[in-house]
Amino acid sequence: MGAGRRRTGLGGTVMVIHRFKRHRAAATGHDEIAVRHEATVLVEAANECL
Repeated sequence: MGAGRRRTGLGGTVMVIHRFKRHRAAATGHDEIAVRHEATVLVEAANECL
C-alpha cells in the first residue's frame, strides 16, 4: 500500500513537471514574439530617421 501512495505522489510530481514545461514553452514563444516586435520597431524607427 505504501508503494501505491509513492507511485501516486510521483505521478503528481511528473504532472507538475510537465505543466511547468508547457508553461515554459509558452513563455519562450511569447519572449520570441516580443523580441521580434522590438526588432521591428527599432528597424522602423531607423528607417524614419533616414
